[in-house]
Amino acid sequence: MKIGHHKIRVISFILFMISLQFSCIHYGINDKGIWREVKTIEDSLIDMEYSVIDGRVYFGSFDYNFYDKYLKPQNKGFIDNIDILSFEICEGTFYARDKNHVYYPTLITCVDGYEFGGCFTECYTIQNADPQKFKYIRDGYAVSGNHMFYDGEEIKWRDDVLIDTIDLTLRNNEYVETE
Repeated sequence: MKIGHHKIRVISFILFMISLQFSCIHYGINDKGIWREVKTIEDSLIDMEYSVIDGRVYFGSFDYNFYDKYLKPQNKGFIDNIDILSFEICEGTFYARDKNHVYYPTLITCVDGYEFGGCFTECYTIQNADPQKFKYIRDGYAVSGNHMFYDGEEIKWRDDVLIDTIDLTLRNNEYVETE
């Protein structure tokens, strides 16, 4: 089957317009997360959230006894190389970020000792997530540029997750991004 140059140009133009529209929609995704700074233990939520103890950020469910007798002596459980001045958490989720990385706890370890017990994690950084572009959508879903995440793991892009996250206005019988 032979396709003429005119048809190839028309098809190329249509594909270009579709990709342009798709990239515009990605740009207009709203961040539904409530981001809160965490600088001190008073800012922290101890129960399965991020905590700041002795200038280090931890994620887990533990008390000071567990920290003093297990985490601190073994020098483990904290986020390494974090920028504490820009660190913030997304409320109601396990997502967090600083100016350099996006974090999500994986590989949670629980220890049940005679005098103490608790859970913590040592794996945090999400690959392919730019903290300046990272937006929480809902129900564990987030995006960063053209990457989509579910509970900290990168997944195949799903447009259906974006419902109610894009501001569109009806203009000249077409939906366009709200300016």
